[in-house]
Amino acid sequence: MAERARVSIATVSRVLNNSANVSEETKARVLRAIEELGYQPSASARGLALNKTEIIALIFPDISGPFYSEVIRGVESEASQHDYNVLIYGTYGKTGRDKFLRLLPTKVDGLILMTRSVEDEYIFYLHRRRIPFVLLDREIGEIKVDCILSNNVEGAYKAVEHLLQHGHEQVAFISGPADSPDSNARFEGYRQALQDHGLPLLSQLVERGNFLQPGGFQAMSRLLDRPDPPSAVFVANDEMAIGAIEAVRGRGLSAPDDVAIIGFDDIQMAPYIHPPLTTVRQPIREFGVLAVQMLLRRINDPESAAETVVLPTQLIIRRSCGCAP
Repeated sequence: MAERARVSIATVSRVLNNSANVSEETKARVLRAIEELGYQPSASARGLALNKTEIIALIFPDISGPFYSEVIRGVESEASQHDYNVLIYGTYGKTGRDKFLRLLPTKVDGLILMTRSVEDEYIFYLHRRRIPFVLLDREIGEIKVDCILSNNVEGAYKAVEHLLQHGHEQVAFISGPADSPDSNARFEGYRQALQDHGLPLLSQLVERGNFLQPGGFQAMSRLLDRPDPPSAVFVANDEMAIGAIEAVRGRGLSAPDDVAIIGFDDIQMAPYIHPPLTTVRQPIREFGVLAVQMLLRRINDPESAAETVVLPTQLIIRRSCGCAP
């Protein structure tokens, strides 16, 4: 290429790396030579030149769930637009130090963390070492870091208020795990809606789940075992809401005729279950897209100010709450 364009090898390298220290005439000559020769720079060669791996790591608690699968699609589609590859790592529980450290700078340029099973000590470690990372659906109060959040409180409030406005006075809540920031924020929205409508928060109407379908089934079964079961239930995610509907059906009852149910997430299957699930939609794929954009900004501009983005939610009315035909 250098010979064809009648320039030095160093000049070709500067053009390939989009350096500003090349005249427009010289750049045009090099680009013409590249096109004539059909040259495609390899990602590995480009990465070596820039001291980058062009790989980002995505750390999740369980990559098999429908919510996480949709986030992964967003990450992979956006990463490919920037010629980055994605290493996906499921923690399935607590993250061991050795496993965590294996992912760091020698292997990846940065990390996207969407898991409560990465303990705070590792987040602090990344921050101290100035390793680029983005948190999804999680904040660390002690330090300023890049993070993307859903407006969980607002979304939960809208769901519970909708049920209260349709005459339900006993609205139960099925939560996620106790250490889930999402679940805790959705509980806060539930609590605020009850308070604003002059209703007490009753501990017997709150059941612990685990964000999985069987957990929703079991929590709903406990609510139905009560002598005065609730007429409506707000569930902290769609997977558990599907389990709750199965529990209602298993008792010979009907959702929404006997129990109105609202979930949270609007996963892909939500419109297709029976009955179609009323839910709080959050822009799941956008989480992944924005995370990649934010991470690449951090990689390319390490000194930029940390950013927090809060994504809006929307209540999607379907049949499970009894309001849609």
